[in-house]
Amino acid sequence: MIIYQENITRITKGPQFETRGGVFFFFLALSIIFLSGDCFLKQRFIYAILSLFVSTLLISFVLDIRGIEIDHFDHKIRDYRNLLGFKIGKWEDIRNYKSVRISIRGIKEATSEGSDHDFDVSHYYYVNLINELDYKALFLAEFEGKDKARQFANQIASKLNIELK
Repeated sequence: MIIYQENITRITKGPQFETRGGVFFFFLALSIIFLSGDCFLKQRFIYAILSLFVSTLLISFVLDIRGIEIDHFDHKIRDYRNLLGFKIGKWEDIRNYKSVRISIRGIKEATSEGSDHDFDVSHYYYVNLINELDYKALFLAEFEGKDKARQFANQIASKLNIELK
């Protein structure tokens, strides 16, 4: 989703669930939530509040919410992680990014036994900002349809006044 504000454009990617050991931390947070409920019932309010705080931190860590933030006034861009509402990420000069590219990736998916072929190929389109000076690509979004990817890439290219390749 793209959010336009006065001088800021945010491209939210949402939860990524890519944290290493994420399943363990999720169940740990869930256990701590149950522990806090028990502490509330036993009127141990300090332990309950502390355990809720810790579980909130763990859940925020497990969700791994990410996005891209573009500051048009200062000509900066960052790939950020959102931890409890705080965006953490290094700002870079947006003028180093000279183009937007769409790449395609095919993923093979197994078909059912009654099918006349072994797999189907699903195509996904990735929109990236390209920094040719540092040989770096900044992933912006993923689409299942080529038209939506092209529309999104055109929006970004026109907003940043850069070339679409």
